[in-house]
Amino acid sequence: MMERSAPLSDDLSRPGDGRAAFEFLDDLLHSEIDARLIALGIRYGWFGPQQAEPRAFEQLSPNARRLAATRLAALGLWTAERPGVAGPRLPAFAALRELIEARLWFLLEIAPDFSSFFELFLGDGGPLVQRAKLFRLFDYSAALQDDVDAQHRTSRWLRYTTLLTEFEGPDIAPRLGIEGVARLVDAGGNSGAFGLALLQHYPALSVEVFDLPAVCALGRKYVEGKPESRRMMFTAGDLRASRIPAADAVCFKSVLHDWPPDMALMFITKAADSMPSGGRLFIVEREAPDFPPGPSQEKPGFSQLANFAFLPFYRAAEAYVLLLEEAGLRTRRVERFALDGPFFLIEAEKT
Repeated sequence: MMERSAPLSDDLSRPGDGRAAFEFLDDLLHSEIDARLIALGIRYGWFGPQQAEPRAFEQLSPNARRLAATRLAALGLWTAERPGVAGPRLPAFAALRELIEARLWFLLEIAPDFSSFFELFLGDGGPLVQRAKLFRLFDYSAALQDDVDAQHRTSRWLRYTTLLTEFEGPDIAPRLGIEGVARLVDAGGNSGAFGLALLQHYPALSVEVFDLPAVCALGRKYVEGKPESRRMMFTAGDLRASRIPAADAVCFKSVLHDWPPDMALMFITKAADSMPSGGRLFIVEREAPDFPPGPSQEKPGFSQLANFAFLPFYRAAEAYVLLLEEAGLRTRRVERFALDGPFFLIEAEKT
């Protein structure tokens, strides 16, 4: 059997080519066995000059040692001569380590859902929400307060979404084309990671992140000390019950898929109400993954479970265009692009 080749160079760092980073991630974690071996290696310090538990590898059974050494060498993270400290892909691994660790956390947390409830992932999502651990990981109700406990319960999923956005944001930000916009509200703006990407690309822009109280509290800590934070503010609120702050433009990035169409329409209408005539609304969302037939490396791998998990909730861009029209907004453009799967950007205008 032919080994899958390493498609990328070792020169990967934030905020570089987001698509290349996600391709590296998906390639590294394509197999569940490989992913679990990497998780074990991270736990025992196998991938770097300082090994936390250098005897851990030797304590594996002989067959397990052969398996681990063979697979980790095939992934470019290991050499027989210098195990744990050499491998052609270790520099890229080090550059993307936080992202890799976050994706591994999410994959290993939700993997049992696919074993127990796979058929529910193919349905309309209602029973899945009630039964799968996935939706207990993203417990938005815990973020309605901003005390220490609420921040602790919110911080793990927020770290995951923040790391994804750190690699998505630099690619998405220039696609908005908002050079003339002075003030933008990032509704459901999470930790402010996307807002930072916008501020880095548009030096005359200010961004107001509107999100739940615990998210805003953690977001203020996340952006503290960054030069762009002077042009960012956080406003705590609940999209379901609060008005969206007034602005020249509003963006929903990876927000609306979480809600049924009637709620998404309500949020879009609130955004329209917050903008003057000529104000611009942006929707950035994933589309359902489309896995083409072809060689094994083009088929869905273990890493893609992270996106497949939300299969019942992805909508086509055309569905949002209809909601925008219902809210009285005129769609100006729909742009499709790819990162770790298909995305689209919709720009609409308040007439």
